[in-house]
Amino acid sequence: MGQPKEGLILPDGRPLMAFLFDLLKPIVSEVYVVGASRGFEPAQVPGLRHLPDREPGLGPMGGLRTLLESGTATRYLLVTCDQPRLTRGLLDVLIQESPPDRPAFLQTQSGQSLAPFPSLWPEATLAAVRDAMERGERSPRRLLRELNAVACVAPVGAELLVQSVNTPGEWEVYLTQRGKEAKAQRV
Repeated sequence: MGQPKEGLILPDGRPLMAFLFDLLKPIVSEVYVVGASRGFEPAQVPGLRHLPDREPGLGPMGGLRTLLESGTATRYLLVTCDQPRLTRGLLDVLIQESPPDRPAFLQTQSGQSLAPFPSLWPEATLAAVRDAMERGERSPRRLLRELNAVACVAPVGAELLVQSVNTPGEWEVYLTQRGKEAKAQRV
């Protein structure tokens, strides 16, 4: 990306992390930034907590393990810092359609996986995460398959809502689309 994603500023002036906090706060008891937070200081958002990676450099699996080891909940909703199109409705589908004792992810109506994020992870998956990491596994997507995670069917158009922004070009496309949407709403 050339710069830390979590500090990117949305058209409404909020950093991307503040948007995600505002999205998550009404549906979860606590919101955490897990791992390094470059380009954004979690303390800027009252109520946003920070869990540094226990072992930096292990990517999403390391972050997942850090969160599950925190013992702060019995189930964890994971989103990434680079999904500015996420909606409450999409997260509600995931939460409402998943059993409390199994990991869950979203898939399209045609069966295309939208995993690994957003996803739900019960605290009971910690042993499987540790085991996978000991085997050198670094893919949450593969671990979801291994754990026979529940695939929750997302509404039409969900593919766009879970798209990550990974390059400056993708960020520009996102900003342009948001600008057009805002202009259309004013008309």
